Amino acid sequence: MSKNKKGIGVVVLAIALLFVLGFRVGHPQAGLTNALGSAASSLVIYQKAETYSAGQKVIAKSGDESRSPFLGQVSGATGDRYDVANGQFTEQVTASEISGKMFFVIPFLGTFLGWVGL
Repeated sequence: MSKNKKGIGVVVLAIALLFVLGFRVGHPQAGLTNALGSAASSLVIYQKAETYSAGQKVIAKSGDESRSPFLGQVSGATGDRYDVANGQFTEQVTASEISGKMFFVIPFLGTFLGWVGL
């Protein structure tokens, strides 16, 4: 087997393993920015959690569909409701509206998805 095929096989196996472990990929439409650009130009690797605490970055559903999903930071929690800062203002969302907590961001790939309407 050639080196290229082995490399591709390892990447596919790693992606499948991450998927089985509950990791997902999201393309936020709005939210926090970083030194490499806006949330809309990035992909986010995230995983669902039982609870979230202040300071954690999450991907969540916005009340404004044009901004949903968005990348934000939990600023507080009261019962099943979380205050999530999205870079412009704070939204209050329920735990069911949070897709998961962010593990890392892949910059620029979201731009290509935006071009094809995803």
